[in-house]
Amino acid sequence: MRHSSQSWSGRRPRPLPSRHADSGLGRLTLLGAGLVALVLALVLAGLAGVGFLGRSDFFQITAVEIDGLRHATKGEVLGLAGLNVHSNLFTVKPRRLKAAIARHPWIRAVQIRRHWPNRLAIAVTEREPVALVNLAQGLYYLDREVEAFAPASPPADLDLPVVTGLEEASRQDLASLPALADALLVLRQTERDSTGVPKQNLSEIHVEAGGGLRLYLVDRPFPIILAAGRVKEQYDKLARVLYGLYKKNEMPEVAYIRLDQSEERVIVGKTLSGRS
Repeated sequence: MRHSSQSWSGRRPRPLPSRHADSGLGRLTLLGAGLVALVLALVLAGLAGVGFLGRSDFFQITAVEIDGLRHATKGEVLGLAGLNVHSNLFTVKPRRLKAAIARHPWIRAVQIRRHWPNRLAIAVTEREPVALVNLAQGLYYLDREVEAFAPASPPADLDLPVVTGLEEASRQDLASLPALADALLVLRQTERDSTGVPKQNLSEIHVEAGGGLRLYLVDRPFPIILAAGRVKEQYDKLARVLYGLYKKNEMPEVAYIRLDQSEERVIVGKTLSGRS
């Protein structure tokens, strides 16, 4: 008795796809293509709409308000922002605009607000200089964050104390100099304590080679010498000594004041001729 190959393998031939199955697959393909085309059409329509709004006179900026300027000028800010009479409020990107304006050396922070349909408000916060510092690159403004942020232009800026002795340092070196941190601490003390050395009476802070500080006052020729570190403690002692000298009217006799020789004593040197 003979057996067929189908009976020997135990398998049956698969049924051929029906015409209904082919028709369903085709409809799905057409539906997918239609959805893709619709999405592309919507994207293109959106881009066209953005382009239209970006060119529309309705959103053309007619007023730019800038608040907070003291050293930077409105022209400098508008130049960095790239804004002009043809600018369109719809195309303004606040984040990009803030980054561009913040490149100005005097500007520390920027806020942008759009007032639809055609007004832009810019609020800037400028850096606050606490001293001038003489560096290898020249004379710079120094802020509380130990950053020499902008070139100075004397004589208009001579009302700030000058930090000297760093003429071989660069702007990038400042944050790593302990003596400069001491100098800034002295400045903070002069802002808080009017009985010692008022800030407006401090003319120069000279950084010594060993890291100590030498202070000079506006109205007195003698130096005040501080040791490196312990600035707060030394300043408190200095304030008491200066108060006593003023009270006794002995300031004209002073040749120097040293706080770097001993942690306990303040040495006041006087001229041999007494009052001059």
